[in-house]
Formats: sequence, C-alpha cells, structure tokens
Amino acid sequence: MYGRNCDSSFLFLKLFSIFLKRGTYVQRKTTVRKFTADEIDKLPAKHAARINPNLEIERTVVSVVDMPVLSTVANREAVVCFGADPILISQEVTT
Repeated sequence: MYGRNCDSSFLFLKLFSIFLKRGTYVQRKTTVRKFTADEIDKLPAKHAARINPNLEIERTVVSVVDMPVLSTVANREAVVCFGADPILISQEVTT
C-alpha cells in the first residue's frame, strides 16, 4: 500500500472477507441425539439401536463459529479454550 492515500487503503481492507481479517474460529461441541431412520437401516441386524429406536448417542460436532472482534469479547479464555459462547463487553456491562 506504499504510495497510496488512506482512503484507498481503507477501502481495500473493507473488501476482505471476515475470515481473511480475523481468521477462522472453530469449536468442538458434544451433542446427544437419536439415530435417524436412515442410520438405523444401515446398522447391523443385532445393533442396540434396532432393538431400542430411542437409543441416544453422543457425538462431537466441529463447526465454524461467527466470532466478533476478539478485543470486544469479555470471556476470551472461556470462548477459545472451553467452547463457551462469546459475551461482548457492551453486553457484560448492561447485564
């Protein structure tokens, strides 16, 4: 950006998508759910889910998190390390 004025530099930065500016944040969360009918059909004949269709299973899902600017998050450590939902600093003051 050498030799350009500030307005064109700012416009250039606005054109980048969020993941290019801040990176991509992912979280791993554990969910409990039941088998779907399609999944039960694919299971072996003596599987426990065929005997008990209400059998619940625990699965881990990794998903992309829409993270606000990290400097505006009050509970950064809990969000990054422990999978908590982000609390914005402005929300923390009002609650």
